[in-house]
This record gives sequence, structure tokens and C-alpha cells, in this order.
Amino acid sequence: MMTDWSTVTILKSDYSEYGGEVERWKNENESYPDCSGGCKHFARTDEDWGVCKNPNGPREGLLTHEHQAGKDCFEQE
Repeated sequence: MMTDWSTVTILKSDYSEYGGEVERWKNENESYPDCSGGCKHFARTDEDWGVCKNPNGPREGLLTHEHQAGKDCFEQE
């Protein structure tokens, strides 16, 4: 299934492979988690998608691909 990325809001805080400015794995001493790793704020809508419900997260309330973001807002379940 091909994703129509025109329906997804892209933020600077997203990983670069998803249109954002965060270059994942740029610094090997930093952590680069994403929603698929068990973020307690990720409310899944299907296998790959969900909505961020982190009130302090940049993607709060936005449809989000599970690998799109997470740096500096991920919290383990």
C-alpha cells in the first residue's frame, strides 16, 4: 500500500527520511527512538499509523507514521 504523504503534516522535528530536519543516527551517542518502540503517547490507529497524544510533544493530535518522529518526546510505556 502506497502512502499519500500529502495528507500528513510534516514538522521540522520529524526524522529527515520523513521530511523533517532531524538526521537520525547523526550522533552515535544520542538516542533516536520512534513511536514504534512503545511510546506511551502513541495511540495506534492501525499497524503503522497513530496519533500522538503527548501534550508536550510537537506532533500532539497529529496523524503520525510510527517511524516518523520521537526524538526528545518519546516516553517508554
